[in-house]
Amino acid sequence: MKTIQISEELWDEIARIIANDIIKQATKPINEPGNEGPKELIPSVSRKFLRKPRRAETRLSIDVNDNMLKLFFEGGDPQSWTLPLDKRDTERIREALYKALDFAAMQGASEGQLKAIRKALTEQGYYLVGPRRSRSR
Repeated sequence: MKTIQISEELWDEIARIIANDIIKQATKPINEPGNEGPKELIPSVSRKFLRKPRRAETRLSIDVNDNMLKLFFEGGDPQSWTLPLDKRDTERIREALYKALDFAAMQGASEGQLKAIRKALTEQGYYLVGPRRSRSR
């Protein structure tokens, strides 16, 4: 590790600048769309406890049953793909999954929504690699 020595005056100036930046950041007004009321000051420390905004533009519903994968984006038409009867048929599972992922991407799906499609398949036993095995010692 390397050390740099600076004067007390310079250290005090750096500390003052950093303190000012921290205070400015902590007291930035939060504007919510449609809220025409007074701006409310909330410290940034408490902001992390507020609900994070959604990254997805539209809500996605996923249904996997009766050997069908169905996706429905709010305000659009539902799409479905046939899944193989044999849950070990990874080639056909992969084919249906990729078609669904392509469709979802064209609809503007977020990364989380794409992962949710994969998760919905694995939760119903449609594995591309195989289920995770617990390690027993």
